[in-house]
Amino acid sequence: MSNKDVRITEFTIFGKTPQQIEERINYLYNLSESDISIFDVLEMLFILKLQIDLTKAKGEFYKQIKKYQNSLDEKKIIESFDVIWNNENSENNQSRFGETFLEFFVSYDLGSKLSEENFQNCVENNIPLHILLKDKYWSEKYPEVLKSILISNPTNIELLLSNFSDSNVEYFFPKNISKQEYYDLAQKYVTVPEQYNGNTVTPNLNYLRLMENGIKGIQSFLIIDSRLKLQIKQEIKRQTDEIFSKDSGFSTGIIVTSDWEQYTSPNPQNELRGFIDAEFIGNNNAKESLLNSIKYLDNLFTPDGQLNLSSFPNIESSALMRAFGIKSKNHYPESFFFQSKQSLILMELNFFQKLVKKHYKLDVEDLIGYFFTDYSIPNLDVDWLPLGFSRDSEVKNRTKILFTIEENIRKQWKLLLEDSEINQDLYNLESTPSISSLKSFLPKKYLYPFSKEISRIFHLLFSDQSDITYINENLRGSSFVELVSKNDVKKSDFLNFQENSLSELLKYEILSEKEGRLFFDNNQMIDLYIFKMIWSYGAANYYNLPKLELGFINGPMQEAADKLIEKKILKCETTLFSKPESDYLNYLLNNSLFDNALALRNKYEHDFVAENDNEYFMHYCYALLVLLLYVIKINEEFHFKFLLEGKEGIWAGENDD
Repeated sequence: MSNKDVRITEFTIFGKTPQQIEERINYLYNLSESDISIFDVLEMLFILKLQIDLTKAKGEFYKQIKKYQNSLDEKKIIESFDVIWNNENSENNQSRFGETFLEFFVSYDLGSKLSEENFQNCVENNIPLHILLKDKYWSEKYPEVLKSILISNPTNIELLLSNFSDSNVEYFFPKNISKQEYYDLAQKYVTVPEQYNGNTVTPNLNYLRLMENGIKGIQSFLIIDSRLKLQIKQEIKRQTDEIFSKDSGFSTGIIVTSDWEQYTSPNPQNELRGFIDAEFIGNNNAKESLLNSIKYLDNLFTPDGQLNLSSFPNIESSALMRAFGIKSKNHYPESFFFQSKQSLILMELNFFQKLVKKHYKLDVEDLIGYFFTDYSIPNLDVDWLPLGFSRDSEVKNRTKILFTIEENIRKQWKLLLEDSEINQDLYNLESTPSISSLKSFLPKKYLYPFSKEISRIFHLLFSDQSDITYINENLRGSSFVELVSKNDVKKSDFLNFQENSLSELLKYEILSEKEGRLFFDNNQMIDLYIFKMIWSYGAANYYNLPKLELGFINGPMQEAADKLIEKKILKCETTLFSKPESDYLNYLLNNSLFDNALALRNKYEHDFVAENDNEYFMHYCYALLVLLLYVIKINEEFHFKFLLEGKEGIWAGENDD
């Protein structure tokens, strides 16, 4: 077979030279009308989609396609379906035009010539349903056929769920399927494995978890009620028990200790470790000091003072883990490391609480209450309305009250920012503001990338998935910054496809070039520190750069950040919480943003019943952490506010006896 006899398809196009492509186009152009087959027509359509110069062939191709379409009757369309899809499903075939044929069918409305009964015979058991659902034409033209195919197999519920996942697909479903029919399909799907069409159907664990979390927007198709959720939970348990009974997977140890030698000893098992300074706690009975020690609790905050409980996918998940599984479009990222650090920090808080109880007969609630009463009036000049802590012996009831107190603080903070005081009458009329809407006294409090383009630049600089981390085996790094910092790298070393990325870095003066050599100068190294903080943690606290323990209002980092804001590389926002923090709080407290939210406050508002007392206590610790975050953030606000006003700062612990 000569090269001109080999069709141009998506499988063969890259193996042809421009001359061979031109020869094949001339061959098609010179075909007589009587010799043109359906495959020739589809090949012409495929070629027309390519961005190549067709000159006179373009008009002729459209003319021949139109003539061929006019010649088709129902019998020929049925024959075309048969020959196209038999050819499509054969092994080792490189002349596949199945989807091109469907595009041809839609473009020229061949459905006007083909009955629903004959269409069903053509597509059933031949064309995968997901292909037909990609274009709304099929659902509108043949709704009964698509409904029949869809409800015949429980796994087709996955197609509906995919529309609400992060898979970036969109399927068009026929409108003649009722919510009850979708419900019945879902119920069949989540039951134990059954046989359908000779195949064993086992529900996909990822889709089960998607349904368990709840999915925003799916209610117009499917109501996932409590009974269906229970079936889903039971099937998830069955599958996970089966997985872990096979000695598969892995685990990691978590240790919280007050023994410094144990904490710093070699760690070959990669345990997660937390340290509590029991000696400091035992020797410092001032409540200010105890509150201050929470601020520096190991692992609780990032280097710039953001809540470390938040999820940070760029540094906590590999690219493979981020791509793994099915997630809804409104999914909060939960990696294995994210879950592990939740446990670590809760264990640290519990250890801290036991030490405070042992030495001073105090609860963490006592410290929080002290901040909003005896501490705030003399130090912050703020008279908070009563918060209403409880001494109920039931942990469940105390937890519920703590979540109510969180909303109470939110309302009071809003009034304090707006009026410089908290008016009780106005408080009683106010609705609870959203977490993300809470403002800050401080200008430029949090730094973010100015645009999506800048976010991409941060990816180029720090991600191991950047396309400029590798030149050859001798010139490579875990990131571009590492590659340039540890090697003598020239611009000419990079390949052509990497040049655009380098040009972006040079354009924004993030990277320097001298005599062809690439490097970062001293000012750029300061910028890189800020960029790395933002890339790693989603934001950077302007006043806590370079690190939490220092705190500046006009240091070198702040000067650098100001210049980056002027150059529109960074932007700033004035909020009490950073976006990662507010996202985490929404994930933890409510389901307003995330389908997989823990929504603890919502649960306790609806008289949640835990599986055991340990679950209640875990939720109690979460509630304490949330209120401690408010304490630390509010105190930080006043500290920097006073510094900006030319007054002395006011860290908790500075006025200890």
